[in-house]
Amino acid sequence: MIELNGSNKLLNGKTEPVNGHAGICNDHISISNDLEQLSRNINHELRTPLVAIQLGINAVKDYLPQLIESYAVANRNNLVTSVIHPRHLATLSRTLENVEREAHFAAAYLNMLMLNLKEIKKENLHLNTLSISHCLKKAIREYSCRSRLQKKILQSIHLPVNNFQFRGDEELVVNVIMNLIHHTLYHFQEGDPCEILIEIETTKCANHFIFKYPKQQDVEIIDENYFQQDFFVYTKNIRCGLAFCQEIMHAINGDICFRLNEEQFVEFKLTFPLHI
Repeated sequence: MIELNGSNKLLNGKTEPVNGHAGICNDHISISNDLEQLSRNINHELRTPLVAIQLGINAVKDYLPQLIESYAVANRNNLVTSVIHPRHLATLSRTLENVEREAHFAAAYLNMLMLNLKEIKKENLHLNTLSISHCLKKAIREYSCRSRLQKKILQSIHLPVNNFQFRGDEELVVNVIMNLIHHTLYHFQEGDPCEILIEIETTKCANHFIFKYPKQQDVEIIDENYFQQDFFVYTKNIRCGLAFCQEIMHAINGDICFRLNEEQFVEFKLTFPLHI
């Protein structure tokens, strides 16, 4: 755990003095470099076994229904010496679905992790005219839910009737929305008021995509440091992808901000220029 507080650094439970602002900056750079290398190592080490798991799942999915049906036929004809309880047979299919879902989630998380490491340069963006509704639908469709609760929350999102177009990089903008989804679902527990609300606003200068959810009691609202990549406070309040979201929005001449509104909703507002 690393916590920055004034001129002290809390490292592994011990408070050590930092030599002024320069020391803090150097520590931030060092931590950032270490985390980047760690992220690349994690991606490298996990990508191959994840592919192997997915290939194995696909092979089992192709033949499992036939095996279960063959077992049922053999059982009806008293050809089975060791009977499998029907409940356990049903569990086989559900377990396979669970493993596949977890593999998809891990792969999606690695993709977001590696995207977050990319240096965003305007000249490298694949700019096209996009629809915010299309990007939202794609983000919801591609996000890998880890529980029925998460799936239920995403399925309950009401897409806004109004829509707008903008110039942007589809992969990166979808990643921004997926980061917001991931950030939001991280806080929800069974029994919490769970909902994600989407609103569209248009002003004289810009279009606004508003993404909000009810504030949970254990979630602190943090100041402008929320979007700083070098703000390394390891609590469940922070998702590392938010700094990347801001970088993407700035690259397409937009912006992202957040606030706690009067209704106690955490509200993220993505701003897109009007001109296409």
